[in-house]
Amino acid sequence: MNKTVKLGVSSLLAAGALGAALLQAPAASANPNFVCPTGSDTIPARYGTAADGSPLIAGTVCVFSGTSAFRSLDETAGWRAVAKQVFGSSSTDVIFTNTQTQKKVEVIYKSGRLEIKN
Repeated sequence: MNKTVKLGVSSLLAAGALGAALLQAPAASANPNFVCPTGSDTIPARYGTAADGSPLIAGTVCVFSGTSAFRSLDETAGWRAVAKQVFGSSSTDVIFTNTQTQKKVEVIYKSGRLEIKN
């Protein structure tokens, strides 16, 4: 099943008020010891929910605070990431791929819209 989540600026602001979507560093990330650099917003690349209700995360994308410009990323063990939009671009496009199942999660963030496809 393919799922796509699209959020606009107003949705992100509302979600931010509820503590979802974009998170100021430090925040939930793929690896417990990973924290996006200071001055970053954190985007967890969520692909599902575990039986205990905790999020399953393929990796973490960091963007410069208040922008959609890519800064860095972190991968969960067993996942690999390719950043299609990188430094100098005003948008972010990162694809995480599970090395065993080939499941993909794509994080696209541009023009104030966040989209996570899986």
